[in-house]
Amino acid sequence: MLNEPKMHHFVPQFYLAGFTPSGKREDDLWVFDTSNGNSFKSKPEKIAKQKDYYKIDSNEINNNVVEEMFAKIESGTAPVINNIIKYNEIPTGEDFKILMYFLALLSVRTPGFRKVISKLTEDIARATAEITFSSEERYNSIISQMRKEGYEIDDKLNFEEMKEFIFSDRYDIKIDRTWLVYWIFETVDIILPMLHDRNWTLIKIQDPTAASFICCDRPVSLTFFEDSKSFLGPGFGLNKTFLLMPLNRRYMLMGTFEKAKEKYKADIKLTANFNSRVASGAERFIYSSKKNFIYTKPDGMIGDSYNLIEQYLNKIND
Repeated sequence: MLNEPKMHHFVPQFYLAGFTPSGKREDDLWVFDTSNGNSFKSKPEKIAKQKDYYKIDSNEINNNVVEEMFAKIESGTAPVINNIIKYNEIPTGEDFKILMYFLALLSVRTPGFRKVISKLTEDIARATAEITFSSEERYNSIISQMRKEGYEIDDKLNFEEMKEFIFSDRYDIKIDRTWLVYWIFETVDIILPMLHDRNWTLIKIQDPTAASFICCDRPVSLTFFEDSKSFLGPGFGLNKTFLLMPLNRRYMLMGTFEKAKEKYKADIKLTANFNSRVASGAERFIYSSKKNFIYTKPDGMIGDSYNLIEQYLNKIND
């Protein structure tokens, strides 16, 4: 049935499977909830999903067409990532294009990104409404134009009452889900060339028995090389930024605009540093093959998952 509710994964199951001990979907991984400090085991099938997350509200097409499209993209990407891990090589040609498109999609299909777009759209809508009601002359001009374009306008609307309402906090702006899904593809087209322009390094854990990479509900992390005093966050097109995407518990992709080695082995210190960058990008959940993983604490020392959860809890209690 077209209208049947479905659970849509915003982080693919095949990708999450790489952070289980065996690398298989049937296995469990550890989930850390930074909102309350809880941790539990779960299978990839049961996490990183929301009901009807990519559903299109339409009577003319299959409502789940986007989810089905993503499933095909994931099926094409899984063997590319498997080959990276198998041969310890970043792909070239068509496989590299597939990898970059998947990375771009993974960057913008999460709830965290959707919140950013929703907030931006809401701010623009409020600003537009306030400009409209900045003067009665402007308001009448806009209403007149809307009537010419065929919009039905209630003659009972009073300018002063409407202005008071618009400049109040007594209303919410709801962003259409279909429009938000549309923006996924718009944003992918914008950032994809920037991903192709970056120099990519394949990072491998030096000692997989001693440490492992983690993942989160915003799998692609974008951070500055060092702490920045800029009031703006790192951007996809900015120099001196790391773009990190863990491939599984042992491998990670790193993209920069500066010169970089094609391959690199991560010791304990570097693994902890990368894990802290990934964890800092989490919307709420962190995923790991182990209950105890390492990261770099704010004081520069290496800590573990217990220290990290304590750090989150301290923020909540402050």
